[in-house]
Amino acid sequence: MSDRFTETSSQGFFSRVTNSLAGPVIGPLLIIGAIVLLWWNEGRAVQAIVGLKNAASHVVEAQAAGPSPANDNRLVHVVGAANARSPIQDSDVRIAFADQAGVTRTAEMYQ
Repeated sequence: MSDRFTETSSQGFFSRVTNSLAGPVIGPLLIIGAIVLLWWNEGRAVQAIVGLKNAASHVVEAQAAGPSPANDNRLVHVVGAANARSPIQDSDVRIAFADQAGVTRTAEMYQ
């Protein structure tokens, strides 16, 4: 014949009061923390936008021919063609790329 055991536990009055007050105390603290973190994050986004607008107002367009001493310590914007002097070669797969400025190879294996 198998033995049967029954375990009974009880919770004290102060333990029940503490558990019932934990939610109303922790909940508002989490809400306040979320508001503070959201405010901080939005403030950083505004700083980034203001910084980019400030940079856009001070940028100088420069020629791609070479550096100019007049643009020392200034924010410059350069547009030009990027040309390779010789064809770029990938020796592992034996392929040459003409008229390319750069080549990147990524090898992946899925198992």
